[in-house]
Amino acid sequence: MQKDYLYPTIGDRENINNWIDQGSTDAVQRAHLKVQEILNNHYPENWDEETDRKIREQFPVRLDRNRMRPRELS
Repeated sequence: MQKDYLYPTIGDRENINNWIDQGSTDAVQRAHLKVQEILNNHYPENWDEETDRKIREQFPVRLDRNRMRPRELS
């Protein structure tokens, strides 16, 4: 028997009245908002400053590390 359920983050399981009250956005509109949220707020911390420095010594990385950070984290 299944105990855990997965609910969609982009899909909408609301009834029609709630959906209308919440702006009646379709899946494409909700996906676009989710993409914007991720791009505005996500900053991968995959490696430390020392590793970043070594990578930049070996490869012509032009983008400053801080330019990739969300504005409130810079």
